[in-house]
Amino acid sequence: MVLTQSQVQDVQGLITKTIQSLCSDKDFLKSIADNVATIVNNNLKKIFVEQNEIINSLKQEVATLNLQQKALVKENMNIKSNLEELQQYSRRNGIRVFGIKEQSNEDTDKLLLDLFKNKLHLDVDISCIDRSHRVGSNTGRGRHIIAKFVSYRDRNKVFQNKKFLKGSGITITEDLVKSRLSVYKLAQNKFKRENVWTMDGRIFVKYADKKHVICCEDDLVKVAS
Repeated sequence: MVLTQSQVQDVQGLITKTIQSLCSDKDFLKSIADNVATIVNNNLKKIFVEQNEIINSLKQEVATLNLQQKALVKENMNIKSNLEELQQYSRRNGIRVFGIKEQSNEDTDKLLLDLFKNKLHLDVDISCIDRSHRVGSNTGRGRHIIAKFVSYRDRNKVFQNKKFLKGSGITITEDLVKSRLSVYKLAQNKFKRENVWTMDGRIFVKYADKKHVICCEDDLVKVAS
C-alpha cells in the first residue's frame, strides 16, 4: 500500500511527537545514558585488559633482551680479556729500551749487547736476540728500541738486571700491549713511578704498604679508596 503525502506527514508527525515525548521522559533518558555508559565502560575495560596484556608481554620481552644484552656484554668482555692475555703472552720474550742515543747506520743488536755487558753485567750472545729495531717517533732524544729474545729465560735475565740502570738515564720495560701500557702510565702518574712495576705483563702498585694487582683503570680507583 502506498501512503499519500498527507499520510506520510501524519506518520512523521507521530514519530516526532513520540521522540519528543521520550526525550522529555527523564527515566527514559537516564536508562539510555546508563546503557551507553555500561557499553562504553565494558569496551574500555576490554581495551584496558588487552593493552595491559600487550604491555606485560613487551615488558617480558624487554627483560629478556636486557638479560641477553648483559650476557653478550659479559661474553664480549671475556673475549677481549682472553685476546689481551694471548697478545700479551705473545710479547713475553720482548722488552723496550729507552734512553740509548740514536746513531746513523747503527746496529741495534750491538747497542743492546754493549748495554747488557757494560751496564747489566751480562754476557748475552747475539744468537739470543731474535730481532731488534727502533720504534716510535723521533722527539730529539732518540726513538726507543724494541727487542725480542729467542727464549723467555734470556729475556728475563736482562729484565731482572735492569736495576743496575738506575741513574743512567736508560730504562727497560716489558713490551706491554696498548691497553695495559695505558693503565701502566696512569698508575705511574697516580702512585709515582717507584711504586709501580710490571712482571710478566701484569701491573703492580704498592700503596699503603700493600701490593695490589692492577687489571684495569677501575682498579686504580679501588686501590686509593
